[in-house]
Amino acid sequence: MFADIENKWTAYLAKLEDADLTRTFDYVRQGVRLRYAIEHALTQLNVHALYHRGQVESLVSRLGGRFMDTDFVFWHKPEELGDF
Repeated sequence: MFADIENKWTAYLAKLEDADLTRTFDYVRQGVRLRYAIEHALTQLNVHALYHRGQVESLVSRLGGRFMDTDFVFWHKPEELGDF
């Protein structure tokens, strides 16, 4: 299921051009019709998980849990190129 979702997102993003980012789409939330730009939706999609990671870390720390680094670069380390 996740592979299918990832494939669909990859195909969609591969076709996306800069001009497409200003396009909008309409949706309904709590009985109210809303309009949103694709650029803003992709920004929300990208950063929303960061918000929740911060929430989880804060709650775990407040409850006495052990701090764990949640920074992306800690988990997905850059390629090491050797000495400078």
